Amino acid sequence: MRRDPKPPVTTAFTLIELVVALLLGTLLLITLMGVLRHSFSVVGTSLSDEPLTMRRDVLIEQLRRDLTNARRMQVGINRFELAGFIHRDPATLIATHRPARVLYEVRKNGRLSILFRTQTDEALALTSQSGQLVEPVFLGAGDLVVSTNRIGAFSDADQIGLGIQGKSNASAARRLEVPGSVQIVLTDQRGRTVINQTFTRLREG
Repeated sequence: MRRDPKPPVTTAFTLIELVVALLLGTLLLITLMGVLRHSFSVVGTSLSDEPLTMRRDVLIEQLRRDLTNARRMQVGINRFELAGFIHRDPATLIATHRPARVLYEVRKNGRLSILFRTQTDEALALTSQSGQLVEPVFLGAGDLVVSTNRIGAFSDADQIGLGIQGKSNASAARRLEVPGSVQIVLTDQRGRTVINQTFTRLREG
């Protein structure tokens, strides 16, 4: 007598199992989205901060070199001028340590505000544009404040330099030999501190 084969056993999800699987899948997806969102946020923040950090570090190092090799200093509102062996080659930007004057000055024009480093070769006339190297060293600069514990008077001859010119600016200016310690504070246009650096053990005289 011939027997019919048994029908294959079929398995199926119950409604409870299906609901549980959907809940677990949803929780896993939410967790994964949170991790991805956090990762993208960290990467985006690091990418946005990196240019600022690099610009700040480069500027601090340049300030350190100029202050270390300068012999005279003149301070005004949102500017200061150095004179000494602080020349940089205009083509390669490599320090040559020849005599030069350097003016750091925040120039504001409407919404645009930039900290410039203007170098004038001492071997050329101070009014000669051909002897100048003008570099924008920080975009979006706000206020530049220079503090030191040594303040001295300056003569009329020192007013001929690049930085503090004219009676109105000269009356607010301070000239001194570069002291052993100088604090420079630079803020951006929103008032946030970009640089608050004290440069110590500078060469005097």
